[in-house]
Amino acid sequence: MPANIRVEVAYALPEKQYLQRVTLDEGATVEQAIIASGLLALRDDIDLAKTSWVSTVVR
Repeated sequence: MPANIRVEVAYALPEKQYLQRVTLDEGATVEQAIIASGLLALRDDIDLAKTSWVSTVVR
């Protein structure tokens, strides 16, 4: 059974901030965390297919 990780997904604009904690299986991607957070349901201007992932998060 994979271990769980807890992460916080944060999104901030000058007029609105969003912070959601989610629990995922170890090895989950940033994209999976964003989807699990529900942020995409709140922000229709975010398109993960057009997002450029430019760096790897190091533990």
